[in-house]
Amino acid sequence: MKKPWAILVIGIAVLAIVGLVSITGLLGGKVKGNGKKWTWTKQQSGTDEILIGATYGNGTFLVVGRVGTIFMEGGGREGAILTSEDGKVWVEQDPGTDAMLRGATYGNGTFLVVGYEGTILTSEDGKVWVEQDPGTDAILRGATYGNGTFVVVGDEGTILTSEDGRRWTAQDSRTGAELKAATYGNGTFVVVGYAGTILTSEDGRRWTAQDSRTDAGFLGITYDNGTFVVVGREGTILTSP
Repeated sequence: MKKPWAILVIGIAVLAIVGLVSITGLLGGKVKGNGKKWTWTKQQSGTDEILIGATYGNGTFLVVGRVGTIFMEGGGREGAILTSEDGKVWVEQDPGTDAMLRGATYGNGTFLVVGYEGTILTSEDGKVWVEQDPGTDAILRGATYGNGTFVVVGDEGTILTSEDGRRWTAQDSRTGAELKAATYGNGTFVVVGYAGTILTSEDGRRWTAQDSRTDAGFLGITYDNGTFVVVGREGTILTSP
């Protein structure tokens, strides 16, 4: 079923986690707030690499980026994973890969990270990571979890699904577009990508293209409070109830 999308123009990207909005990146700090009032808290990530994806689960924030960089909220060195129980004492972990990491999600008691060269990593605690074989070497850029299923998306219209994060099945997206991000809400998976691409699915297997009424390159998507929000290039934001 086609779904209506309304176009708004406002900034570039927002990540909402547990009622708290956090933005982390090249400015070397973290913005936090409730979406209305904003404050800066200076953080030391320990890296000048680009941080690209984030997720939250099991009491832990996780941020991923270039050159195998994975950070549990607070940061660390290039190619490292840092974990903390109190946000003060940090322990470095090893992601076990040099691939650029692009996206992360949490579901079914599992952290899942995706990246270049078909990289998929899973971890139950954010400390010990296992590399999985998705059966593709495509660049994987986004991941989400919902309805008992992980959905991973990437270049050339790649969509992969898995119930456990270990055994993967390629799905037919019916597009060759570069898919950048995915989310789940209101019983629906939504995937976005370049050239105004929006795909929806109830089960992660059968996908329907939606009319976004724009050819903007979409970069991210989230869902909360009954609304999907898509962000992209040229300050594009789309919303759909």
